[in-house]
Amino acid sequence: MKQLIVICTSLLIGCSTLQTEIVGTWGDKSNNSSMVVSTEMATIDFPCAFAEIPSALPNHLSAFTKSGTYTIQHGTIYEGQDNSQDIKEALFTFRFDDNDLTLTITDVETNTSLGSYTYENNVDVQVGKCQ
Repeated sequence: MKQLIVICTSLLIGCSTLQTEIVGTWGDKSNNSSMVVSTEMATIDFPCAFAEIPSALPNHLSAFTKSGTYTIQHGTIYEGQDNSQDIKEALFTFRFDDNDLTLTITDVETNTSLGSYTYENNVDVQVGKCQ
């Protein structure tokens, strides 16, 4: 009987639908944001900003922090226009909860929050851009 319980428990664990890796497309419909994670980097799109993490993210589901940039957008940027003041060094803190990925972005210079987002895997969000 004890062996049967162990086998049944193992089968239930094996059938779990929990997210097992970070590579892929993630969407936060409530905040109109999307994130694409490849094996080499991550890009995040917001209505009036975008972010880049230029290094690989750990392919495991635990909490971690990576550095990158967060760029504020103001509609049309003309050729030769200097928008360097809109590029911020940022820390991206990831936390997993079941199938959701929570991302908190912090401005390195001011140590202020640039937002917190909760993404679901394989959710495609068409991000509307700033005008």
